[in-house]
Amino acid sequence: MFFIDKIRGKRKEEERKRQEEEKRKKMELRKQSNEITSDEFVKISIRGRVAYGICCLENAMLRYGISGEGWNMLLCRMWEFTTLSAAYDETLKMLGLEKWSNLLYFLPEREYFPQRDYAKFIQRITFRDHMFLYPEEPPTKEVFEKLCDSYQAHDHETIKKICHSIFDIGSDELCAGIDDKSQNTLDELQKLLDMMYAEKIPMPEVEPFRQYDFMRAEWGYDSDEHGWGEPFDGTKYSKFIGEGK
Repeated sequence: MFFIDKIRGKRKEEERKRQEEEKRKKMELRKQSNEITSDEFVKISIRGRVAYGICCLENAMLRYGISGEGWNMLLCRMWEFTTLSAAYDETLKMLGLEKWSNLLYFLPEREYFPQRDYAKFIQRITFRDHMFLYPEEPPTKEVFEKLCDSYQAHDHETIKKICHSIFDIGSDELCAGIDDKSQNTLDELQKLLDMMYAEKIPMPEVEPFRQYDFMRAEWGYDSDEHGWGEPFDGTKYSKFIGEGK
């Protein structure tokens, strides 16, 4: 049994190395093609990575002619990530950043939007048997209907996938300790970048986001909360809402 386990362990390690080498070669090919890769975001905070992802979404929306009040509501919730604190919020009764988990219920992929099922929507966001409670006042039916109208008017699979990628970038490290560069969020960001290139959607500039240092947290460079970076108003980069509009 010991030898079987040893062989299995060796095979798993060989497969891991093979995948890593394949990943490295793909990344080199992207760089040779002058494509933006996740390697450029190693020193950029997770807040900065999420902000770049939202800029990608907005470029995709412009590419496909997508707009509407409901979409602006979704963008407002996404951009809020850049200002949420990693500290405990007495009002929310959770870490400020954990509010991001609520975005999941507003993504256009959710089945209750095409069904226009407000009761199911409320049931999902007020259900208490999950890791993060919903600390906000549930949205009104009027708000829900605006989301339904906007999502129904522009039902696009690539947009749905980009939205979910942004959610994953912001949520992957909420329940885990962040390693030296948060490889999880870099991998998710690379998936988003691959989608953008596959669909020939114009890429946002990376340079404005380099100022958001991965190693700096809300409480300085020596904080254990590094990785998230300092809060900032991301709407200044938005083409739909806020001062960047």
